[in-house]
Amino acid sequence: EKFKRMLVPNKMQHVVCTGNLGSKENYDGLRDLAPNVHVVSGDVEYTGPQATPFPETRVISVGEFRIGVIHGHQVIPWGDHMAL
Repeated sequence: EKFKRMLVPNKMQHVVCTGNLGSKENYDGLRDLAPNVHVVSGDVEYTGPQATPFPETRVISVGEFRIGVIHGHQVIPWGDHMAL
């Protein structure tokens, strides 16, 4: 319930998405929530004429923090935290 109340435009400064958006409409919905949307490619992304290619990895800066983002499908074998 508390999380749902945060999902209103301009309540957040950043949205970080680890891929598998499903549609351009979902991407546009994230862009409506915050001025800074950071997306990486998942293992299943939507395709089509309006599809946006997302990078496999991304490093974003928020204040003094640097945050590395991946979807996780790159980690082989699956679930191997040491492979990160």
